[in-house]
Amino acid sequence: MMKKLCLVLLAAALAAPAAAGDLNSWIELARKDLATAKQAILTEVMDFSATEADAFWPIYREYQTEAAAWGDRRLALLKGYADSFDTMNDVSADKLVNDSIKLQEDRTALMKKYYKKFNKAVGPTKAARAIQVENQLNTLIDLQIMSETPLIEAGEMTVK
Repeated sequence: MMKKLCLVLLAAALAAPAAAGDLNSWIELARKDLATAKQAILTEVMDFSATEADAFWPIYREYQTEAAAWGDRRLALLKGYADSFDTMNDVSADKLVNDSIKLQEDRTALMKKYYKKFNKAVGPTKAARAIQVENQLNTLIDLQIMSETPLIEAGEMTVK
């Protein structure tokens, strides 16, 4: 079932931009769809007892709020990249890479923070499974974003 849900999630992410008229509206719709799909996938694979579910889901919603803020930063970075793509120079490329590395470090810190909270709520095995599923879904999303992001044209860069 998880494999089917992951494929549906990926298909929705691939198909939605073609129908999108307004980028910001599409982003909000995609976020809601992703949050719903992620929760369905986690519900399917976690097999929580009622007590575990009561402990886990409020923490997961808190995580989703912080992850959405991280996503806002990622979106701003991607928009900045798109806006500067044609005028990319060594300085802006360096800033882009450093901002991207910081963003990944912050994502890792977020996962560490919430692994500790999940661990306290449902124990290490289920907390690890939740993080594993989250990482798998994030990887699918990352791959989609990366496949749509053009490489910097190295020959066109100049120091400005």
